[in-house]
Amino acid sequence: MKVDVAEIIGTVTREVSSRQHEGKLARVVVATRDYDTHVHDLWEAGAAGVGWDMALMGLDRHVAGGAPVDPAEAMKWMTSDEGRRFIIQSSGDWGRAAIAAGEPEASAKAAVERTTSAYTAG
Repeated sequence: MKVDVAEIIGTVTREVSSRQHEGKLARVVVATRDYDTHVHDLWEAGAAGVGWDMALMGLDRHVAGGAPVDPAEAMKWMTSDEGRRFIIQSSGDWGRAAIAAGEPEASAKAAVERTTSAYTAG
């Protein structure tokens, strides 16, 4: 696979700011990228939203504990009951977001089922 690194890096807008959250100073990090496509096509990129939620959860665990997440433990967790609940809820939330953005309900629900199945192996 060949990637134009400068192009890919250049298409992302990054913002870092600070704000008060629950009485403490918190850092806010936002990465934004526009795609010349429609919601259905993004769903076909299948299960990206669940992956984003997992990445954010890993970042949350790192920040809360100050240590990197062990990849083997993370994989083990994904197959636990709690991990499956996380995947199911994340997939459902992304489906509801797609419907709110105009995706037909039937196709969004089908994408939720495919995504959930892909991450939970059935």
